Amino acid sequence: MEYIPGLSPAVYLRRRSARAGLAADIVAALQAYHTALGCAFGDFHPENVTVRRNGVSLLDPGFPDQHGRAEREPPMVTDLGLWVHAIASNVVTYVVRGPRGALRMLSLAVDVAACGCREAGADPAQVLEVADRHMNDLRESQWPRDRVTALVAGRPALWWLKRRIRRAAVSTSP
Repeated sequence: MEYIPGLSPAVYLRRRSARAGLAADIVAALQAYHTALGCAFGDFHPENVTVRRNGVSLLDPGFPDQHGRAEREPPMVTDLGLWVHAIASNVVTYVVRGPRGALRMLSLAVDVAACGCREAGADPAQVLEVADRHMNDLRESQWPRDRVTALVAGRPALWWLKRRIRRAAVSTSP
């Protein structure tokens, strides 16, 4: 596997405050992937995004995992839902690293979802439905740690994200 230098979104946001520009770059990279391959990235979460001097690189693509995706679901909807779910379900990790960093990552989730919906014409309700579906799968996991994470931290974080994403989608609609 080739090494691609760069910063994770969390580290990038800690060093800079250009969150809006980062969201647009992430969405542009995702759209380029969808255009080139015509399918969902499938493993779209912050750890698979590297911020570089000349833009953003996506790492480790794959097909949507065991959670699956709805038949004929637009790739952008699948990937944005995965993004929102990944940040909500990892909110404890972000809080442990620092409360301000956690708020930056939650805000980045909102920005990427809103920008992606706007740029691709995706329905925010569908994106949030994908995030819900993944959170339900986590809540029903055979692993107690996953269930506790989903109930204690993931659900409240997802609730907050859903409210913010809906508000962002309404404020940016024509």
